Amino acid sequence: MERNGQQTEQGRKGKFIALEGIDGSGKSTQLRLLADRLEKENVDYHMTMEPTEAPIGAMLRQILRGKMKADNRVIAALFAADRLDHLLNEENGIAAKVENGTTVITDRYYFSSYAYHSVDMPMEWVIQVNEQSARILRPTVTVFIDVDPDTAMERILRNREQQELYEKRSRLEAVRKKYLEAFDRLKEVERVVLLRAVDQEWMDHIDAMEQLQEGIRLRAYAQHDPVVEYRLEGFDMFDSMIAAIRETTAKLILTVRLRQKEAPKREQVAKETSAGTAGDKTVKKQPVKKAAKIGRNDPCPCGSGLKWKKCTCAEYHKDS
Repeated sequence: MERNGQQTEQGRKGKFIALEGIDGSGKSTQLRLLADRLEKENVDYHMTMEPTEAPIGAMLRQILRGKMKADNRVIAALFAADRLDHLLNEENGIAAKVENGTTVITDRYYFSSYAYHSVDMPMEWVIQVNEQSARILRPTVTVFIDVDPDTAMERILRNREQQELYEKRSRLEAVRKKYLEAFDRLKEVERVVLLRAVDQEWMDHIDAMEQLQEGIRLRAYAQHDPVVEYRLEGFDMFDSMIAAIRETTAKLILTVRLRQKEAPKREQVAKETSAGTAGDKTVKKQPVKKAAKIGRNDPCPCGSGLKWKKCTCAEYHKDS
């Protein structure tokens, strides 16, 4: 899905933002909210997801829904192949879009493979399978929406008619750990932002509910049922919290700033030994060469053939 906003500057690459998280973390919702923000900012963007809607992606969706069966290694390889087509497809490959200045936002990229497939096989193998994708296009930033697996499962059971292959509580817990392991493993080459906006909003919601509980009994003086009033206002406050989480997360994704690591400053340890500059008139001391000591019975160095004690040459007998 693509939206065309303001024309991009020639020669300027677009940004590539990948949203990651376990199933039920709210990535799809955040992707739409981020797209709305980009629309308001008049930014040329392309919204996409993995698995894609291409033939390989369609096959993967059939496997995830239980309509086809495949070995875990085959599934991992299919995801890598679908990702390469996602990047390089002649009609709508996202690598070309970023190169031409379009901002691309995606629901999942190769960190999903690292996390989901390394539960069943070595992570090193999964990283190697996706190495070409990483070389072709690394995200400007990967945003991980960190949600507790219990909360994620509640959302899945509430919002979906059928659970997919990996949508089990134990699996989500294992996948979340693999996400964090992958982020730590690749922290030197990848830019990752972990969002935990849920935590603060939830704590604020608990405080607000406690204040509501303390004052709700006063509603009885106005001939209102305190229990009914508490339930209705509690529902409204919960909906407001969910909306606030979505809004806060979208803002954080859009306004994230990346800092380049500064190279460590190196201090000069050894002093310069090269010749002084033109303005430096200091005369440096020259090394003193010691003359070799000549014995009385040694041949005189002048070449006369006489022993030193019998030779009378002026060069080597100045003190004689």
